[in-house]
Amino acid sequence: MRFATTSTALLALLTFATSHVIKRDIRAVLDDLSSLNTNLGTLSAAVYSYSGGLPAALEIQTQENAVERTLEQATTDTNNTAVFTSVESNSVTEALVALEPVIRSSITALVSKKTLFVSAGVGATVRTNLLNLKSRTDSLSVALQSKATDTDRETIRQGTVDVDDAFDGAIDAYEPQW
Repeated sequence: MRFATTSTALLALLTFATSHVIKRDIRAVLDDLSSLNTNLGTLSAAVYSYSGGLPAALEIQTQENAVERTLEQATTDTNNTAVFTSVESNSVTEALVALEPVIRSSITALVSKKTLFVSAGVGATVRTNLLNLKSRTDSLSVALQSKATDTDRETIRQGTVDVDDAFDGAIDAYEPQW
């Protein structure tokens, strides 16, 4: 009798303790990816329309900060959700595949405006931002891969390699020329 009571109490405690760890909140992850798409589009548009000057560069910095915060939130939400079902994994992977051209467009825009950013005195800041964005993108990728199915995990990994190549090219473009 004592064993049964202890076992029941232990089982109840374990159930309570793990209920927070395995929370399924795929909607939050998909919403984060949607917000990321929006914020990247806004950043890209701001960069493409940039014609020089510090005030406009500071506005772009604000847009870049929004992208960083969204990447961080998406990583947190992904880490706080349970492993994705097959359907969830597919939905997340499709959302990520759709993000890749938006990310690459933003990076291309930053490289195309390098002369203007350097003239405004913010070239080093842009390079630092690119390093931060790459790091946060990689963190999100690792989190998503840990929740995805095997097939989707490989798709996410390969997409990250492709985006990292674009980041590396942009980071190199902003390397100080001594």
